[in-house]
Amino acid sequence: MILDALCAEANKIFKADCFDKSRLRNNVDCRIAISVILRQRRYYTYKKIGDVFGVKHDHILFYEKKHKILMQYTHDYRNKYLSLLALFEPHIVAKESYCRQVKFTIIRHA
Repeated sequence: MILDALCAEANKIFKADCFDKSRLRNNVDCRIAISVILRQRRYYTYKKIGDVFGVKHDHILFYEKKHKILMQYTHDYRNKYLSLLALFEPHIVAKESYCRQVKFTIIRHA
């Protein structure tokens, strides 16, 4: 599943636990990066991402705003986010069927 693979990679890169409810900087940054990737690639809605992390959809909107600020001013976050994006993107193949339902496949290279 996309979410499982993304969370596993993000936890390694950010040295965090994205499902931990604490407000430690690494955990929050990890959740922000995952939320932004899932939202920008149109994999999940705001509500569905919120359900994954146990927050309301408006929290995910806040994450997107915070992401823009972090990308602009925080060198460490930017590097971690870009390395997560670089690791994650090549493993996803999106296929659109005739009914506009998007199917995803994770491809692992040995």
